[in-house]
Amino acid sequence: MTPPGFLRWRSWGAADRRALLLHDAGSSSGTWWRAAESLAQAGWRVKAPDLPSHGASPRLAAPINPQVAAAWLVTDLADRPIDLVVGHGFGAAVALALVEQGPVIHRVVLEEYPAGHHWPMAADELQAAADRARRDPELAFAEFQRHRPDWSADDCRQAVRDLAACAVEEVADGLRGAHAWPKPSIDLLTSSRVMMSSVSHRSSPEAWVRQLTELSPVTSAS
Repeated sequence: MTPPGFLRWRSWGAADRRALLLHDAGSSSGTWWRAAESLAQAGWRVKAPDLPSHGASPRLAAPINPQVAAAWLVTDLADRPIDLVVGHGFGAAVALALVEQGPVIHRVVLEEYPAGHHWPMAADELQAAADRARRDPELAFAEFQRHRPDWSADDCRQAVRDLAACAVEEVADGLRGAHAWPKPSIDLLTSSRVMMSSVSHRSSPEAWVRQLTELSPVTSAS
């Protein structure tokens, strides 16, 4: 599918090492605001898109899945190696699809990789959460604070804004087809090229950056 426009991107830092951050379903590049700043201070040039049908990026007018999102990314990325790609949830599946479609990627870190979820239920929950965010943002904010006590108030407000902004029907329909999403192969996992993260970038951004610094390549891919 030819993208009907360009994705919206955020950037941090100007170092040589390149990092790409991919957000979860119903979120946006804004989810990385603290983690990306810290990663840039640790010596990375960081980019994060609003994936299709999310944030300020164009809508797909069809179910959004990782393979389609990765194809959109390829059109916007320079044809150069990327040192590090981090994907959260849906973004983790997009990262795996990008390994198959995109430029050379030296390291992939999967945060909360969506394996074994009950996807129709997850789609219904996403639609309900987006409806609450649009109907009563303050109530939705209070619910995030209650259920995510380890998140900052700014992260909770960002989550509400992202839910209200996403094309939730397209995203939910994509979740319902998650049985066909890419999965890390045994070869990738045993090669240490793909790793699972045990730290949440919203709950513990400092620990998240420390973990990536330990896992990341020392030299630039360029």
